[in-house]
Amino acid sequence: MEGGIYNKKLFFYIIKLSFLYYKKIIFHIKLGTYNQWFWTTLFEYCQLYNNSSGKHNCVPPIGLF
Repeated sequence: MEGGIYNKKLFFYIIKLSFLYYKKIIFHIKLGTYNQWFWTTLFEYCQLYNNSSGKHNCVPPIGLF
């Protein structure tokens, strides 16, 4: 029973996150800055990823797609 409750919470958390991303993407498309926002976010993520792992490869965050 505990596992079921945890999975439900995780499921709703994922839905909430994707909804926030969706709203942000729609907002940026309306402004016409979606491309700019996407690339800066990706670039920032790559910098963080490279700094934390010491590697120089870039794996885009799944949340953006």
